[in-house]
Amino acid sequence: MSETRNYLFAAALGVVAVLLVAVVFSIAVPEEKGNSAVGKVQFAAADSASSSADCEQEQRTLSVSSTVEKMVSPDEVDITLSVETLATLASKSQSDNAAISTKVRDALKALGIADKDIKTVSYSVRDEYEWNDISKKSEFKGYRTTNSIQITLKDLTMAGKAIDAAVQAGANKVSQVVFALSTAKQAEIKLLALKEAAAEAKLKAVTMAEGLGVSVGQLMSANENTYYYTPNYSNVMYNAKVAGDSAMAETPISAGDVSVTASVSAVFEIQ
Repeated sequence: MSETRNYLFAAALGVVAVLLVAVVFSIAVPEEKGNSAVGKVQFAAADSASSSADCEQEQRTLSVSSTVEKMVSPDEVDITLSVETLATLASKSQSDNAAISTKVRDALKALGIADKDIKTVSYSVRDEYEWNDISKKSEFKGYRTTNSIQITLKDLTMAGKAIDAAVQAGANKVSQVVFALSTAKQAEIKLLALKEAAAEAKLKAVTMAEGLGVSVGQLMSANENTYYYTPNYSNVMYNAKVAGDSAMAETPISAGDVSVTASVSAVFEIQ
């Protein structure tokens, strides 16, 4: 009987032990999961705080822009003139135009202008009509051939002489005189204008920072916004119908400055 009691008592202790282990395990697991969740929340909070700090740091910048315009003396001039002929037959109009155009080219070469600096920029043959107020209809006048020639000069003082020589040789229209920069000169002035615009942008940033009670840190970004240059277009216009056939004095041509503009923007860190 005593042995039976001992056996039952031992069995009861075993059951209690198993139940205690189960209870402890069930409590431990949620606590561990709870700790993990807390850890995740803490990491998320840390990431959020880090993101907020990054945003705050990104917002502490100063953006400026600057535009510089430089007036520069041109180093070349482009002259566009035309030879126009009118005849009742297209072939006659073309042949007359070719003969006069050859004389114009020869006259320009006689001034020392290189053949590569004399080029045809457009050529056309078209029928021409004129309105008759009496008959109230358009009447055929013939075929007009137009050969437009462009002359490029490095010696600006030759512009007037070139125009006069071409006109005397038979050119009957001067449509455009443009003072410009050569490709090499334009590249040189562009770099200079960009350098000045960048320096001015930095000076603006420093001045604004001083006024705001902060200091300028490192450069975050910089961009070239715009660049362009404006040639100087002379108002010289010559038309044989207007000028007539009377002898003319040398055509006065004055070179005006051309405009070169560069614009930059920059973003600086402020401290």
